[in-house]
Formats: sequence, C-alpha cells, structure tokens
Amino acid sequence: MRVWPEGARLVHEESIVAACGACRATFRVHENLAGYRMRCPDCGAWITVARPERATGLELLVAQAGRVEALPEPASQAPLAEQPRAASGLIELETASGEVYEGDIPADAPMAPGTLRHVRADVRTRFVSRTILEISLMVAAILAPFVVAAMTLDPSSQAMLAPIASLFGGLGVIAVGLAAPHYTFSGLRAPDRPFLRSFEASAAAGAALALVVGYVQLFGEGKLDDGEIRALTEPLGMAGAYFVIALCPAIFEELAFRGLLQGRLRALFGGNAGLVLTGVAFALAHGASLATPIHFSLGLYLGTLRERTGSLLPGMLFHALYNGGVVTLAVQ
Repeated sequence: MRVWPEGARLVHEESIVAACGACRATFRVHENLAGYRMRCPDCGAWITVARPERATGLELLVAQAGRVEALPEPASQAPLAEQPRAASGLIELETASGEVYEGDIPADAPMAPGTLRHVRADVRTRFVSRTILEISLMVAAILAPFVVAAMTLDPSSQAMLAPIASLFGGLGVIAVGLAAPHYTFSGLRAPDRPFLRSFEASAAAGAALALVVGYVQLFGEGKLDDGEIRALTEPLGMAGAYFVIALCPAIFEELAFRGLLQGRLRALFGGNAGLVLTGVAFALAHGASLATPIHFSLGLYLGTLRERTGSLLPGMLFHALYNGGVVTLAVQ
C-alpha cells in the first residue's frame, strides 16, 4: 500500500486508507485530508477520503500543490436506469470531467460511444472480456460448420452441403447475439431515407468492385478467383454460390461485426476508434493476404454506413451486391 503524499512518513494512528474506484489503487493518507478529494496519481480519477469517526473538525490540507483540492462532495450519482438515453436507446452516463461512474453496469447494457471510458476498472474489464468472448464465438460459429465439413467430407460433398453449413453458421451468430440483443439486432430497422441509402449502397458496391478489379490487375494475377468459387458454382450452380458467398455473409457478418462488435468497441473506445478497430477485426477475420487492405477499407465503409443510417440493412445490401459481383467476375 502506497503513502500519499509520496515520501511522507505516517504513523498508523494518523493515517486513513483511501482506494481509487477506477484503477483500484490504495493509499495511506494523513487523517487531516479527511473530507477532501485527491487525484489518483495513476489514472487521474478523484478519490474521496472518508472521514474517520475520531475526526476533530480541525482539518488541514496537506498535499503536493495541485494534487489535492478542497472541493465539495460530488453529487450522488443516479442509478443506471435513470441515466439519460440517446434517441437510439444508448445510455449516456452523466459524469463530471475526471469523475468515474461508481455504479455497476451489466455487460449487456447498451452504452453510448465512449461511456465505458468513465466507469470502474472492473466494469470496463468485464466489458472487454465479454466483447472478446462474443466475437470469438461468432467467428467460430461462422467458420466451424465449414471446418467440420472439410475435416470429414470429400470436396464434392463439402460443396453440396455448403448452403446448410452457411445456415448453421448463421444460427450460431443469432444465438450468440441474443446475449447482447441491443448491440446485435437494434440495426435491423429501416434506415432514414431508405431509397437514397439503397442507391448509395448499390453504387458503392459497384465502385468497390471496380477498384478491386484494378487492385487485382496491379498486385494479383489479373483475376479475382478461379478456384474456390468455381468449386462451389459447378456443383451448386450460380444460385447456390450466391446464397453461400453473397447472401449469408451479408446478413450474418453484418450482425456480427457492424452489429455486436462495432457497438461494443464504440462504447469502450469512442466513436472513431471503435470504427477503425472494427474494420481491423473484419479484415483479420478474412485472413491475412493481399486482400487485407481491401477488407479493411470495406469494413471501414460499412461501419460508417451503419452509423450514418442508423441501420444494418444498407450495409447488408452493399455486402450482398459486392460479394455477388465477386462471384460473377470470378467465374467469367
């Protein structure tokens, strides 16, 4: 346990134990600081020094300049249910600058961007752990049916069962998403100005395909794909390939990344940082290759589209049209 002010010599009878609610650091401070607040030297949060029962009423301010302030006690914090909410239903904590929300927050609570930077350290740790667990389970749900098929079936049987594997993966995504429904499913609503948003998503998908074709001409072998996609189109036909490669990923990857993951990362790290981190996760989930910059750019655009429209549907349309275009170009 550290002593504050640093370097001070305190005897047990004249010291009080104070703990930081944000980083959980503990200090022994002089009893004359009772009733005042000090800034935690580790994280900058305010620590209220409780008054011992033996306090005499004569209180001296003993601390390094600028580190302890004689401020009035902060107003009591409203419980989570009474905190203000944005129009989207996200909870916006009312905390003063440098103040930490001391209440408990359930891991499935729909928090506004950046709010989890102002909560207790244990609450934030719980949210981070929950985010890692949920997105890991979602990615596993999407990939596991195909991995099992690859390990147990011959190539022709794998292709024939690909639509079933896609559906099972999608059901897994929905099952995981039910643990945090606001993040995962709140975007399943009509966007503002739906015709304009649909036109934007369609035009953006066409532009992205054109850029990808140019990228492949410069850095690839001049063709998008002539192996894996053909392995699906030959036994399943174009309709089956579109279902596996375009439709299912458009729905379930958007629920996983722009729904659950983006909502949680924006709450943890703020709006812009959350978008970038979601784009990085989306790119890494598709594997490291020459296409990684493309996947990151697409993930970033889909993230901004989700936030601008308040809906997942335009992103799903873009995703389906883009993936469907890749299928079409690959088999030509």
